[in-house]
Amino acid sequence: MKKFILAFAVVLLPLMIIAGCSDKAKVQKTIHVATSADYPPFEFTENRDKGLKGFDIDLMRAIGKEMGCEVVFQDMGFDDLLGTLEKGNVDIVISAMSINDERKARVNFSDSYYESGMAIAVRRDNTDIKDFTELPGHRVAVAVGTTSAFEMKELQSIEIIELPNATDAFHALLSGHADAVVSDKPVVDYFLNTNDGINIKVLPTLLKKERFGIAVSKKNDELSKKINDALQKIRDKGIYDKIYAKWFGGEN
Repeated sequence: MKKFILAFAVVLLPLMIIAGCSDKAKVQKTIHVATSADYPPFEFTENRDKGLKGFDIDLMRAIGKEMGCEVVFQDMGFDDLLGTLEKGNVDIVISAMSINDERKARVNFSDSYYESGMAIAVRRDNTDIKDFTELPGHRVAVAVGTTSAFEMKELQSIEIIELPNATDAFHALLSGHADAVVSDKPVVDYFLNTNDGINIKVLPTLLKKERFGIAVSKKNDELSKKINDALQKIRDKGIYDKIYAKWFGGEN
């Protein structure tokens, strides 16, 4: 009888891990999460001795806590994330990953946890530019080689100022050399949040909205459900809003 119980336990434990962390389990389980720590403010390192930080990192830790799990991160190249997940070497991927049909053919995604897109930043006293339709006739600063630069070239009657990076674009805006900056909304939000009181505001209109999701293997529907349940709970408890305010400022 003891041998039967032991064998049953050996079979049951992996099943519990595959399905996700059990609230009833006395021993905390571990979920392995892959990310690419090169995209502030979502995931990045200022000093590798201090580990990973960012919006996605805090969010995943909050989800793990709600699930009763210990979260262990693995940092790797963005192009390797889904392949690593498909091979079963990690349980989850969170890395500011847009949900699209190509990726959905390979993995399951959680409910969206962040809506992104290209945003416009202008000086606070600017009343001429309210959305993308009002950019023609103005000088627009972008980071060279970005999707923002490409999209602006598709529009007519815009003087495009291409600069090495987004920070230089914001400085051009502040100095009056540009009338607006177009960049990914998270980049704009993070710049404003880390430069308190700066004479820049972000407009509410987004171009080409994208939704970010947490990727899980198609073989693990139970884990996908647990992540969605935990994500909803931390929203209901106000935890999500606190994490959002920490990294982006203001309200979600």
